[in-house]
This record gives sequence, C-alpha cells and structure tokens, in this order.
Amino acid sequence: MPAGSTPTLSKSSFLNGVQCPKQLWMKFHDREAFPPVDAQTQAIFDQGHLIGSMAKTLFPDGIEVAEGRISYTESLAATEPALLERR
Repeated sequence: MPAGSTPTLSKSSFLNGVQCPKQLWMKFHDREAFPPVDAQTQAIFDQGHLIGSMAKTLFPDGIEVAEGRISYTESLAATEPALLERR
C-alpha cells in the first residue's frame, strides 16, 4: 500500500478476510504477492461492471452514493442524505 494512503475495506475484502485472515492482511501489506488476474477472472469482473451499468439503466431515478473507492465513513456520510432524499 502506498505511503500515506488510507486503506478501504470493501464487502468482498471483508468476506475474504473472514474466510482467510492472512489473505486480508496480504491484500493491504503485500499485494505484489498475489498473481496477476487471468483473462477468465477479468471477464467476471467486467461482467460485474456491466451488471452495475444495467442496474443504472433499469433504475434511472436511483441515487448512486459513491463512485470509486471511498472510505466506509465517507460512504456512510453520503448515504444518509440520499436516504432522506428518497423518502
């Protein structure tokens, strides 16, 4: 992890950490130890992004709270006003 950067814990990282705490530690402290993503895994990632885009098309009035990686605290702070707006 680059010096000065704040790590963010995604839902996927959390679940991976529950299954294997060492994997979670390595993700934030020794990322270079992981092998590069192969074409099949990249295709799965791409499919997930496509599903996200389709959801935005199906729910055009939806509120996207955060794009990209932000901290849990920032995400929570952005979610509260969005929930109030949807009432």
